[in-house]
Amino acid sequence: MTITRQHEIRDLIGAETYEALCRALAGTSLYIPKRLRAGSTLAALVGPKLAERLSAACGGQTLELPTARARHNRDLVMRLAGEGWTTGDIARASGLSLRRVRQIRAAFVADGEGNFTH
Repeated sequence: MTITRQHEIRDLIGAETYEALCRALAGTSLYIPKRLRAGSTLAALVGPKLAERLSAACGGQTLELPTARARHNRDLVMRLAGEGWTTGDIARASGLSLRRVRQIRAAFVADGEGNFTH
């Protein structure tokens, strides 16, 4: 199994652990080894069982971990879109550009998490 989307990682290790990982390494990347070594950084961050789960699911990949601001913007845009707000209204309310709102929405749809038409 190859995992490439952030929501798949969140589902695999749990939302609380995913948020803690993002807080610890916000804006950086984390290589997931194919084979874990005793005392690995990954195991120290998420615990040995979840480290094994990540290694089995996406070993050999590098995860890009979003910043808190990026996660907040994504969550805000998708919440407002889900409530039926237009892209322009979301941009004005959030302080984001139209282009950035469109990018967030497109990434959300590409992840298979939603489909909004506004």
